[in-house]
Amino acid sequence: MNTNEGVHRIAIVLRAAGVVITLLGVIGIAGQSPGGHLIPILTMTAVLAAPFFVVAWIVEGFASRQQKELDAMLTEWRRCAELGRRALDSHPEA
Repeated sequence: MNTNEGVHRIAIVLRAAGVVITLLGVIGIAGQSPGGHLIPILTMTAVLAAPFFVVAWIVEGFASRQQKELDAMLTEWRRCAELGRRALDSHPEA
């Protein structure tokens, strides 16, 4: 497993934890009576779930930056290899 794959897995686990917290909050809201504590449960759900989503977003940002750099480097290597083949084809004595 390479580093990017590991980072993506960490982000998936963080998002899953955020989704579980959100679902628990929705279940808590659904179980309330009309005069219940809707706003405190909604606020607590947002406060507990948001950090998981934010950290997952930041981790994914670092992983995608590394992937973009790797893709750019591979594209450059392929371009240089193609230019080298063309130069050798145009000068058979080389």
